[in-house]
Amino acid sequence: MRHIFTNFSIFYSNPLHLSFKDRDKIFWKIPPNSFLIKIKDFDRALTLKPNLSQAYAHRSIAKLSLGDLIGAKLDADAAIEMEPESVDANIVLGRIYSRNGENDKALYHHNEAVRILPNDGLTYWWRGRFFRDSLKLFDQAMLDFNKAAELDPSFAGIYLDRAILKIIVDAEKDTIRTDLEEALSLAEDPELPDIIEQSKKLLDQISQGS
Repeated sequence: MRHIFTNFSIFYSNPLHLSFKDRDKIFWKIPPNSFLIKIKDFDRALTLKPNLSQAYAHRSIAKLSLGDLIGAKLDADAAIEMEPESVDANIVLGRIYSRNGENDKALYHHNEAVRILPNDGLTYWWRGRFFRDSLKLFDQAMLDFNKAAELDPSFAGIYLDRAILKIIVDAEKDTIRTDLEEALSLAEDPELPDIIEQSKKLLDQISQGS
């Protein structure tokens, strides 16, 4: 089963959209009430089965998405203690440490996620975003985005993030446009409004700057 960071739909019944409005907090865009409900669900699950590492990992994602970094870290640490190869918990810890400026620890956990699931494109996508946004290591970020696209070519977010990186490094406009058009196409089914909006906005900016 794919980890929840690549397949939240197994836990949430409402439509899921990626939000790219906050570059430091790219999480699945679902109403806060849904996260609160899911936290209560995980609370009940852990009451019945307190050693369920997956519930700790998934609750950590919900808490992190609500801005509860302390609670998210406690849950992710608990999940890692029970299941050291929890991809979800490693990604949560990578995000928390990067937001706290502890980049060495963040890199360790992103590397762990890639090591555990080397054939999952979205582990590379998360690490690529970390390289780009936190470490400003653009060459490494490009390698990870390219690998992510190779492994998971149907995920629109990869192409949008790679296009943003290409804009940062002043790549050829045609290659940027290609990625944005691919992101736009993939985001139409299933519909991902934020990716569509962001891709259209960047395409317009590129056209105006031509």
